[in-house]
Amino acid sequence: MKRRTLLSLVCCLALQSLLPAGSGATIDTNILQTVSISAPAEPDETIKLATDDLRKYLGRITNQAIDVVERPNSADGFSVYLISRADRPHGNVSPADALRSEDFDAFRLVVQPTGVRIIGNSSRAVLYGAYDWLERLGCRWFGPHEEFVPSLDQATFTELDVEESPSLRWRGLEYITGSDASIVDWMTKQKLNVAWPEAYRPKDDLSEDPDLFKREAVDEMVRRDLTIFWGGHILNTLFPPEKYTDHPEYFALVDGQRLNPDADEFGRHQLCTSNPEVMRILTENTIRLLQNHEWIDTLFIWGNDTTQWCECEDCLALEPAPDRESPFGGYDRSASYCRMIKIIYEGSLPGMEVSFPGVRDVLPGRKIAFNHYYNLESMPVDSKGDPLKDYLPDRAVLSSVDDYVQCNRHPLRDYAICPRAARRGVEQIAREWNPLYDDNVFWNYYFAGNFTKGQPLLMVHKIVSDFQYARSLGIVGTIDNVTLSPPSRSSYEHWRYNMLNFYLYAKAAWNSEVDVDATVADVIEKYYGPAAGPMAEFWSELERATLHFGMHPDYMPDDAALTTAPAIHEWLWNIRYLVPNQPVYARLVTHLADARILAAKAENQPMKTDRMIYGERVGILQDYLAFWQITPTEEIWTY
Repeated sequence: MKRRTLLSLVCCLALQSLLPAGSGATIDTNILQTVSISAPAEPDETIKLATDDLRKYLGRITNQAIDVVERPNSADGFSVYLISRADRPHGNVSPADALRSEDFDAFRLVVQPTGVRIIGNSSRAVLYGAYDWLERLGCRWFGPHEEFVPSLDQATFTELDVEESPSLRWRGLEYITGSDASIVDWMTKQKLNVAWPEAYRPKDDLSEDPDLFKREAVDEMVRRDLTIFWGGHILNTLFPPEKYTDHPEYFALVDGQRLNPDADEFGRHQLCTSNPEVMRILTENTIRLLQNHEWIDTLFIWGNDTTQWCECEDCLALEPAPDRESPFGGYDRSASYCRMIKIIYEGSLPGMEVSFPGVRDVLPGRKIAFNHYYNLESMPVDSKGDPLKDYLPDRAVLSSVDDYVQCNRHPLRDYAICPRAARRGVEQIAREWNPLYDDNVFWNYYFAGNFTKGQPLLMVHKIVSDFQYARSLGIVGTIDNVTLSPPSRSSYEHWRYNMLNFYLYAKAAWNSEVDVDATVADVIEKYYGPAAGPMAEFWSELERATLHFGMHPDYMPDDAALTTAPAIHEWLWNIRYLVPNQPVYARLVTHLADARILAAKAENQPMKTDRMIYGERVGILQDYLAFWQITPTEEIWTY
């Protein structure tokens, strides 16, 4: 997406007294008398949000109304300047405001006795810098609708000069079941930069649907200047079967049969990619979709959600080894898939019966992405084993390494203990594809409901380990397949169950060397308040149960059916896959009971309402754990 014009901004907060240099002193309510924010007359939406949220949270910290004024009187006190370097023509930035990193999201935070400067490479970077400063003051954003804002005597202010840039260039979430403003707000505060409004759909003519644009909070993503990915299994959107029923030859030949709306929908709705007319229509429709949706930065185009591809003579001729079986299942069809993506991006190939331009020529700068998934994992190679370069898309296409069959309990690099990690996994796929593409992302499923059913298995150490491992393979981004429902659409206990996982996902995406134990301890202390002690024990025990399930004497399942490799290393179908036996269950119940008592005694609840929020946060886990006693063994899934 073409970046909106960025307006420079200087915001100033006038404080009555200065903090002593390098003292690390705590802000005192007796020191702060007034706070004011200065903003330009016409800031862009992203900078305006930074101004609004600084006003909001600093007002709550200082317990006063904060006015926006035209000019600060810096002589009277302490000033905070927000500066977007993207506005400065010809690099006109003072040496004091220089950044080493050219990353779009990089910012520098300089806190001195004379003031604070937050300098970003973009408006979005300035927004991240504002949240970073508030976080250093003590603010925490746990999840949608849940946060901690310190009082003035709790806030901390330390002299520093730090430059922040992300470990991973792309840091995002794909919202399968929908997105809303609260989720977009949370992810931005955590410096995630890619949003994927999966539930959005264009109109039948591929034009924008303004109602869905608003309902799926795409407007909130645009307001924050987030990078927006969209697409996925969209062949039926780009090439609707019902529109082309008079041309069954456009669709896949499977078991001798073409398009049949009443049977095997996904397989036969796959396209016959050797048909030049199919590729012309598909490419033109892709271009039309992108023209009508300027906010889509990168469009992912996958096959339909099946391993079946066209078996006609011409399609099989595209494959160098049409009988090669895929490690995932079915026959390898990566050559047909790569050629399809290549044509969409680059246009018709030499020798094709029709000639047409691709996305690259019609819409320069717009990105297309493909995914190595199912029977499309392997690099298409010739008879000598060399990459089939005539079929590979241009290196400007974004490449996605998928870990669909990895274990939910154990880090990707744990080959010695996890048979799932030892299969043809992330490492093999990444080493094949990454050298050929400028941009790539690690496609993961930490928050996929079909894998974990939204259960509170703790994966904080696994997530951080996986991101470190992905970076070592040259991966520069991460996207998670989130199938947990947003807070506005349903009960969101499963979001709250996974709060620590979401939190560490965001922190590790920004800084892959994040201190996991210190970060978890900090969150538990602020999230559970007086109940933090037993809740720390609860989560530690639950993580041990997750990691050692069926592999350690203390965590052997009561039910022998759960001691098999599939039960240990594959999908977690219910609570019995998480809490292995009666002693573990008893310990968990005891920790929660102790926490509930301490939560009930708390006089000062953070939300300042009639909700006893600490007890509520403990109570949702008590309610969940109660299902362990009544979950019948016949519901346990095994091979």
